[in-house]
Amino acid sequence: MVEKTGDPIRDYVRANLHSMTREAIRERLIAAGHDPKRVDEIWEQEWTAVTPPSTESALWTTSLVLLVVGGLIGGGAATLLASFMSSEGGTATKFFVLYAILYVGLGLGLALVVRWAARGLRISGGWALAIGIVLVPTYGALMYGTCLAAASISHGVVGAP
Repeated sequence: MVEKTGDPIRDYVRANLHSMTREAIRERLIAAGHDPKRVDEIWEQEWTAVTPPSTESALWTTSLVLLVVGGLIGGGAATLLASFMSSEGGTATKFFVLYAILYVGLGLGLALVVRWAARGLRISGGWALAIGIVLVPTYGALMYGTCLAAASISHGVVGAP
């Protein structure tokens, strides 16, 4: 049972939100003589109220978990690579600093983009699952790419004349 508010537009939207499309609700309310702008305003308020925030938080959490796990795995690999670099006369400290800055900066940026997209585009259901699945290799590639870039930069391979 839908709680009545006394506002006929809001009551109609609430009663039909889960059974009718936005367009159908809008058409019927406008045909009944209601202001289209007010109908759209109330739709946005009611839709936002029932849209589960769990998708946004789930994608945000997934991104952060992958960032941390990738950072730990990449940190282990970076430690091994740094030990080889130090035996070759490379600067392991420069490598670690570059890796951390690149990985955390780009990874956190990616997580924030995912969070913005989930919130702004109202991603849910199968799309959220697909994005979550795509994030796994994305963070893997980010980990590998930033490690490779940090190694190249610290050895002077990138930008050398």
